[in-house]
Amino acid sequence: MPRNGKARILSREQKNHVLSKIKVHRHAEKNIAIMQVSFNLGLRVQEIAFLEVKDVADMNATCTDFKLFDEISLSRGYRNPPPAPRKYYNMKRPVRRSVTFELKEFEAMLTDVWNAGQRGEAIDTRSFYPDIRVLRRSARVIPMVEGCLREALENYLRLRIESEGKIMPSARLFITQKGGAYSPDTLQRHMATILRDWSGIEDATSHSGRRTLISDIVRKHNGSIKAAQYIAGHVIGSTTLNYDETPEFETTDVISRDVTNSEKVETTEVE
Repeated sequence: MPRNGKARILSREQKNHVLSKIKVHRHAEKNIAIMQVSFNLGLRVQEIAFLEVKDVADMNATCTDFKLFDEISLSRGYRNPPPAPRKYYNMKRPVRRSVTFELKEFEAMLTDVWNAGQRGEAIDTRSFYPDIRVLRRSARVIPMVEGCLREALENYLRLRIESEGKIMPSARLFITQKGGAYSPDTLQRHMATILRDWSGIEDATSHSGRRTLISDIVRKHNGSIKAAQYIAGHVIGSTTLNYDETPEFETTDVISRDVTNSEKVETTEVE
């Protein structure tokens, strides 16, 4: 991990370098598609691992051909972790410390309490708590417009159809070399291998593609925090603001130019 605890932001040259290194390894089509999804859609590694074929392509009736969608739709479920191990199921549930009522609910609750008191019944306050509301958020829709992304997905899906004969829409989009589904942890390690071991980019992680895209949107599009927040799937805008920082490669370029200019000035003075 980087010294500051954040994944390295990649330059255009570094991203191209990663893609060129992938081509000399096995399963290049799959790995290029994985990295293009990371670079151009900014998905979390959990979201990439849980993607299904039907999320990016419309398969025909025989599941032997497809057409890529113009956009990808991600529900909140794609970022949820797997179920907890069974040994944790019987853990004590957290205590409910606050309740929120709608006005009509509050008036109805007071009426119920009054009636129960009139009947001489013992009043259990918990029986008057409102139902727990499940927070439901709509899916976020991200356009798949980059030609390099679409080409990578096309090549990968064509290769899978040639290899497997057909692909079911509900099948995982990215599978391991053994044909199984990636877990988020396994995919995280695989992407780190591509970035650090194959490409030699220090401090790069599976989060680098996502951080690079969101940072670019915030910094290069008039500080469009709302757009970046939506694409990132952040609930709170302040989380997105953490991506508004100068990449290391730009800092290095500025320092290099400053040193070069200083050397030129010193040389002129000596002459």
